[in-house]
Amino acid sequence: MRAQDIMTTPVVTVTQDTSIHAATALLARRGFTSVPVLDKDERLVGMVGERELMRAQASLSTSPVVSTVESAMRRQSTGLSPWSPPAEMAAMMADDGARSVPVLQDAHVVGIVTRRDLLKALARDEQEILGDIRDRLACYAQAERWVVEVRDGKVSVEGDISDVEDPVVVAGLIDSVPGVTGVSLVNTVSGSLENTKTGGGLPLD
Repeated sequence: MRAQDIMTTPVVTVTQDTSIHAATALLARRGFTSVPVLDKDERLVGMVGERELMRAQASLSTSPVVSTVESAMRRQSTGLSPWSPPAEMAAMMADDGARSVPVLQDAHVVGIVTRRDLLKALARDEQEILGDIRDRLACYAQAERWVVEVRDGKVSVEGDISDVEDPVVVAGLIDSVPGVTGVSLVNTVSGSLENTKTGGGLPLD
């Protein structure tokens, strides 16, 4: 599972020139806790959320300077990549105390991951995850070729993984399933561990 597998897209954003009132109304109307702030080139320059907007609203009567999002936002130009694993998503949210983190590609916002998105994926039922995996493997080859087990988000696959492309394709198909935090493949023909991918999710307070 990567950020691109659970992120929300397209992303609702505001600009530096958006008024405090308009940004507040947007969060209230859409139920968001925060939104990315973009510059004129549509690049991420910050995040603005409930806390920043409440502070700005309290200051409006005494400080007319605080009238746009630029004056209130939390400056930020980094985020997750589409390929960030669960551990990285959780760590960024925990370290920054953020409830949502933008996903960037070439400095442009392509999605956003919230705590709820991540927790929902990590809490998926093992049978749901297993069903998704079997469906994806069936599209690639005969699913009976492999024995698949899921435990605490970790997936193990045993079977005939002799074809040179099998490890990459099979691991890639499984790794993109929401709720998967690690993949190990065992070729029962040779008895070797063909490929291992690990992610790992961290619990959030």
